[in-house]
Amino acid sequence: MKHKRLNRDGWGFQYFPYYQMRIDEEFFHGMACLIRLTDGEANYWHTPKAGRVQVTGKGMTWLELIPDNTKRVITVKYYPDGTHDPGRRAYPAAFQKKYRPSIWYVDIMEGTEYDDSGILVYIDKYLDVIFTPEGEISVSDRDELDQAFKEGELSEAQYREAILEGELIQKELCEDLNKTNEWCSQIREVVEQRIAEGETVTKCRGVKALEYFDRHFHCSQAVLAAFSDKTGLTEEQSLKLGGCFGSGMRKGEVCGACTGALMVLGLLYGQYDENDLASRERANLVNEQMMEQFAAKAGSYICNELLGEDIKTPEGLARVREQNLFHTLCPKMVATAVMILEQIIADQEKDIFIRGGISK
Repeated sequence: MKHKRLNRDGWGFQYFPYYQMRIDEEFFHGMACLIRLTDGEANYWHTPKAGRVQVTGKGMTWLELIPDNTKRVITVKYYPDGTHDPGRRAYPAAFQKKYRPSIWYVDIMEGTEYDDSGILVYIDKYLDVIFTPEGEISVSDRDELDQAFKEGELSEAQYREAILEGELIQKELCEDLNKTNEWCSQIREVVEQRIAEGETVTKCRGVKALEYFDRHFHCSQAVLAAFSDKTGLTEEQSLKLGGCFGSGMRKGEVCGACTGALMVLGLLYGQYDENDLASRERANLVNEQMMEQFAAKAGSYICNELLGEDIKTPEGLARVREQNLFHTLCPKMVATAVMILEQIIADQEKDIFIRGGISK
């Protein structure tokens, strides 16, 4: 089963403001998370009745709820406040208030945990229930649930529990959509009030790395420093060590964000004993994973290719600056490197746990 962060870094949202809080009110006990989509293109799903259903885009807000004693993550994807798509002609009049949901997406889960940054993580159990304000209901990924049970990933008890949770979601949330909408709006109002009163943004490593970058540190420094607590380096040591690798070592070679990530992996898994061949193999493995996955997501790991210019030449450097690419493209590379790096580390830690430690 996949472990998914509630800051939705899998969607590329890790650099958006993310709030995570415990709420205990008469109408809700549980965890509530809110993501403000401060940028990004609009993306849509399509359903027979609602038609075009917006799921991402600048101005939207995602509210994620995990009620106590349930096995679900309820995500309400809201339009910008006070608006909705006028093309949705069957959109209920009763929903046309300040907070207007575009769609609900409910993940069925095995449980929750926290990552090293304190970000809430849920263990996805494949099955999902999706419904719209217009009353459309669908159950998604039953085939994946069935396959996981067939292959022995899920026990019969876990399999039946997921199906039962899906049925409860439909009964408790879908039979009276007006009630569900009002309930979600109440919770969001509490969340918004907490934010207005000073609730702080919950910072994942991606946000920390981008804050370093915004302070005019190189991409390599930003990535390495964001993992200081994992590597054992101080902030000063991380920033100094990463200081000569920005802009592909200033020659447009391997992207500094990727280089910073490789430094983290070397510090965590690199060989230091000449007889420790297992660590050498592990370091080679994570190196390949980092480079290949970064190139797959970004299009390349070579700085000049990412920028589309040769920054070794004065003309190429001038064009990059004219296009402001160091401030528009490079932050995305930092966020991409951190996202991949976190997943590689998570996979390695899981493997180490199963094996009982790295062989020496």
